[in-house]
Amino acid sequence: MIYWTIILPTILGMASLFSVALAQASQRPSLGTTRDPLNWCGQDENVHTIGREDDLAALEAFSKRSLNTEQASIHIPVNVFLVGTEEQRNSIKYKIEIRYIGTTLNDGYAKHGITFGPIETYEVANDTYANMNHMEHRHDKTRDMQRALRIGGPETLNLYMVPKLDTGLLGYAAFPDLLTNPFGIVGATGTWFDGDAVVISHSALDGTLFKKAVIHETGHWLGLYHPFQGSCKVPNGDYIPDTPQSRHENYACKVKDTCPEFPGEDLVWNYMAYSSCDKNLSFTPGQALFMRQSWYSFRDPKTRDLPAESRVTYRTTPNKDMIVRSRFGKA
Repeated sequence: MIYWTIILPTILGMASLFSVALAQASQRPSLGTTRDPLNWCGQDENVHTIGREDDLAALEAFSKRSLNTEQASIHIPVNVFLVGTEEQRNSIKYKIEIRYIGTTLNDGYAKHGITFGPIETYEVANDTYANMNHMEHRHDKTRDMQRALRIGGPETLNLYMVPKLDTGLLGYAAFPDLLTNPFGIVGATGTWFDGDAVVISHSALDGTLFKKAVIHETGHWLGLYHPFQGSCKVPNGDYIPDTPQSRHENYACKVKDTCPEFPGEDLVWNYMAYSSCDKNLSFTPGQALFMRQSWYSFRDPKTRDLPAESRVTYRTTPNKDMIVRSRFGKA
């Protein structure tokens, strides 16, 4: 299974965002293993290759396609699980970013015909899951937690707010093609869809990128890669014709052309980019179309084509053994 991550960079002088990351590294040593600040994602960006699409005219034509009227609206139910000790949960559960997480998702996606709701919110009391690094254990203990908590099938977004990830890491998510692999991760136990989730760190609330992180990781949950997938070595590494190639090192909120051998400038105001931009963000029409196609292929109960192993019984009500309180926020 492939996970994608978004990490706060920790380079001096690049934006207020970066000072937040530095504060995390110095004030929160319990968050987990310190990662290379330039290594935002553990996945090799050069592993996917598709055909060359370097005709700028074709890219521009694709960008102008109207997607809003081509297909019916997509509605995605959401379960938000706030994991932590009572003290950890109380410290963040009334923050406006948590209370209006549904609004955040709809701000990013509604213009593309994708809406989220109802938003169900739950508090999870379990000291084991509150005190562990959910990046280090994403293939075992975190999957155990997800197995015990998740509600609904592939059409339901289960989002876990956890206290600890690697230092500077905002979150990660699984691609929907996980759902086609009934065996999950080699050596892992449990059902085929345990890891089908978005995981966000409590520390994401400390900076300006919480909204971007939630929308970004949900983009991965809907099948999107980073625009810099493949860097300048792999044409169309993210499979989207209207996202110009770029190098992942472009963290600043400043337009550059880091792959001049390919058409187009870096998409610094894109939800799937790693830039420090946190306002006026968007998806390209091609990304919107790709997410819709991914939804119908992997998640829509009426159209998805998944293995027979997917015909399992999904939990439809909260696990009362782990849930201590529900509806701590607002949609």
